[in-house]
Amino acid sequence: MKNLIKILCIACVAFLAACSGGASYSPEKCQALVEKIKSHDQLTESDYNEMIDQFGALVSWMADEKKKAAGDDAVMKEALSSEEGKQKSEYIVYFGLELSEAKENLSASNVARLAKYMKEMNEVKSKD
Repeated sequence: MKNLIKILCIACVAFLAACSGGASYSPEKCQALVEKIKSHDQLTESDYNEMIDQFGALVSWMADEKKKAAGDDAVMKEALSSEEGKQKSEYIVYFGLELSEAKENLSASNVARLAKYMKEMNEVKSKD
């Protein structure tokens, strides 16, 4: 009986992890996308999809950092001034600009996802 409960718990955790939503941040994927953009390679729908996934993960990171700071500008500044924070911030700006310029090349589902993440980003920026 204990084994059955353990198996059910593991299955529930795996299910929740699979359903938790968007992709997680990957510096390697972000860097590969930046390099592809800078080399003026033609971006595919898959590239845009990955870029939107990474943008969403980065927006979530920014929202989490803002929550942790709880209105303390010094804490937020510290998070953003770390090497990782600087890199993530650069990716947010870079992908945000690239995706805004490429809207006409995106599928309807990617336009909707981008709009969702842009709205979240604007909410993060406007929170006090």
